[in-house]
Amino acid sequence: MNLEKTIRKIERRRRLLRRIRCLFTVGRKPFRKQVEKKSKDICGLCGDHLLPRKYQIHHIYPKRNYPILRYEPKNGVCLCIPCHKFADEMNILQELITDSEKI
Repeated sequence: MNLEKTIRKIERRRRLLRRIRCLFTVGRKPFRKQVEKKSKDICGLCGDHLLPRKYQIHHIYPKRNYPILRYEPKNGVCLCIPCHKFADEMNILQELITDSEKI
């Protein structure tokens, strides 16, 4: 009897984990497209024109600290590769956004 309860409990947890994973994996492509549209081919840090596929999407608020904002388009910005490396090292984008842009 206890074994059956344990098995049911494990199955419920697995189903719940699958649902949670689906929530966090559904929005990757739409997120990227919305951020690309918002940027209008301009680097969010230096203002240079971005060449197609020569840029990266950067999360203003890090995914590991704010998983709920992972696919929020307001949390994304297109950066050229050198600016993305700089932004990762210095963690400066949070300080640059204005109060009206805050999520």
